[in-house]
Amino acid sequence: MEPTDFEKWCAGELGYSPEFIMIKRRKDFFGTTGYKSSDIEVRYRAWNAGVFSRLPYQTQPPEE
Repeated sequence: MEPTDFEKWCAGELGYSPEFIMIKRRKDFFGTTGYKSSDIEVRYRAWNAGVFSRLPYQTQPPEE
């Protein structure tokens, strides 16, 4: 598997390799992705919050 954009960014922030961040990835009972390390998990939740808050603004309004 290739590292995600988050994993590449997080590796640069924490000074780890993207492969190390990938090793810490986990899936819970419901199939959602998370990370075993709390340092990474906190950054992952913040990253997702930022991504989801921008979603409505990424699409162009329909032109009529």
